[in-house]
Amino acid sequence: VVAACSDFGYYSQGIGGHLSMMAKRQSIEKIVVDPSNPERLRHELQLVLDIRSFAETDLAMPVGESFSTYADIRRSYAVWNVVAAPAYSLAPKEWCFPFTGCLPYRGYFSRDRAELFADSLRQRGLDVYTYGVPAYSTLGWFNDPVLNTFVDYPEWALAGLIFHEMAHQMVYAESDGDFNEAFASAVEGEGVKRWLNDNRSLEEQKEYALFQQRQGDFLDLVASTREELLDCFDGRMNGSSAEREECKQHAFSGMRKAHRELKQEWGGYSGYDDWFAGGLNNARFLSSHTYRFHLDAFAELLRRNGNDLPAFYRAAQRLAALPSVERQVALADLRKAFVAAIPDASTPAHHSGSDQSAKSGI
Repeated sequence: VVAACSDFGYYSQGIGGHLSMMAKRQSIEKIVVDPSNPERLRHELQLVLDIRSFAETDLAMPVGESFSTYADIRRSYAVWNVVAAPAYSLAPKEWCFPFTGCLPYRGYFSRDRAELFADSLRQRGLDVYTYGVPAYSTLGWFNDPVLNTFVDYPEWALAGLIFHEMAHQMVYAESDGDFNEAFASAVEGEGVKRWLNDNRSLEEQKEYALFQQRQGDFLDLVASTREELLDCFDGRMNGSSAEREECKQHAFSGMRKAHRELKQEWGGYSGYDDWFAGGLNNARFLSSHTYRFHLDAFAELLRRNGNDLPAFYRAAQRLAALPSVERQVALADLRKAFVAAIPDASTPAHHSGSDQSAKSGI
């Protein structure tokens, strides 16, 4: 009974939060042509219209009415996600929902509700991470609005976010978050590259290239630390909890040191400081890992389809339709082919795409 009441409360806040957001929508085209609206907002929303048009004509995305409206929800994030994992495992706790299947996170429209739920998980001994999400996707069930939480992003970041969220509407494998996020990130990365190459300034292209480099460095660090943690947990199954905890904290200490060194290489760039500020635990590695897993496979899939996006989308849809085990085998084969084609396979590839420590889709 308690579980049923809890689920009812969760779905109620989800429905209420979503309806409240939808009720605030205004037509972007009307806002843009109305001189009484702030000039900066009109400029930002005109850019959204340009991005939508580019997505439809150059990326072959079925835009429909998505991101044709704007909503000021008067808060910094659309939702707050809660991620959890056991103290000595990187296997995420999952929650299952209608339509979306099972997901490695639980989203709330209220930060307080998210923190309350996170506290209940901590009391059960789980590692927990709560983070704000500026945008989310309803997977095509509704026409998602542009929100004040991301409308002022740099041009390439705004374009990438819109491409990413639209990608969720095109291809979705139930209960396979790694697949879904990697596909959306692959579309995002390819879309931003094409957007910037389409008469954008050299300065913008350099800014995005620098972002990619730093993001790649960070995700490489996450991946290497993740391997250390897996060795701590799986390689020491017969060890005591104290031994595994010592190994875990040693891995975290090494990661902090490596981040400080990266910051020096980056000229003091502090974009990932907040990720470290909240304290490291297993749950943080789940949120960043999800976006990178399978990216190599999708890069290979795009290459095999001659960089033709419609063909790439169809191939991804076929993968999504496969039974889970068959899909994982196919993705593993694609990744092997991608890695084999790298001149120096010992060097990790840096990828474009989103960092889930900053954003995620529901």
